[in-house]
Amino acid sequence: MILGVDIGGTSIKAGVVDQDGTVLKMDRVKTPKQQEEFVHALIKLINGLWTEYSGQINAIGIGCPGPLDAKNGMILKTPNIPQMTDLKTPLQNNFDVPIFFDNDANCFTLAEALYGAGKDHAVVLGITLGTGFGAGLVINDIIYSGRGNALELAHTVIDKNETVVFPNLVRGCVEQYVSTAGVLFSAKKYDLDVAEPIDVFQLAEVKNDKALAVWKEFGWNLGIVLTNAVCAFDPDVIVIGGQMNQAWQYFEEAMQESLEKNCIHPTPLIVRATVKEAGIVGASLLIR
Repeated sequence: MILGVDIGGTSIKAGVVDQDGTVLKMDRVKTPKQQEEFVHALIKLINGLWTEYSGQINAIGIGCPGPLDAKNGMILKTPNIPQMTDLKTPLQNNFDVPIFFDNDANCFTLAEALYGAGKDHAVVLGITLGTGFGAGLVINDIIYSGRGNALELAHTVIDKNETVVFPNLVRGCVEQYVSTAGVLFSAKKYDLDVAEPIDVFQLAEVKNDKALAVWKEFGWNLGIVLTNAVCAFDPDVIVIGGQMNQAWQYFEEAMQESLEKNCIHPTPLIVRATVKEAGIVGASLLIR
């Protein structure tokens, strides 16, 4: 069995995955913001499952936000978790099995390409909508990484005239608009008193006009991002997942309208993710 880990800006999740891609047991912790606490929490989380499945874990796969040095297990300049963090050394000191690293969105996309909504397609673009914005590309069941950090679409610029600056982000980049911070900033413009995107979602559920406008704006911006991605990679299918995917019904129409208006390419199939805990499953698939 493989232990898969999905590191996100909000939580760290770990699960024991069998050879069929089924998550047998999963635990999670809130993502600490300080480096030492972050590494300690990760080791403690893994150790709990390691102990429970004593002698049965053959390898560990870890997906985390980029940019990162996957070969050496080093998180580089990532906005939502501690930067310049060496994960490989402390993990290898605690767990005597092979440990593999890759971008969390790559892991998500790999799981969907092999087991989920992209399994019947050769070129699969995966998008994760969460604390940050993630993207991955899988071609014929193999992750495309470029020199190591391809598909960092979150840090590409879509509004060079943006006047607002977000901490740790490039001015006017994708993640400024299509992320938790983007949703909350938009909600503030509409005078919504909310703390998390789930609050905006729940207001949309009761047909609050301002909340619906926030998701429409989110969908339009997402459509611009997908337009750029389609022109660059021309995928067979785009699979969208992540925690904000639950608001699909409120941003899908605007997303499609944005694509139709801005994209000169034929629009590929766009579908919602189907693999449960795809980040964990994809991390376990790194061992292939």
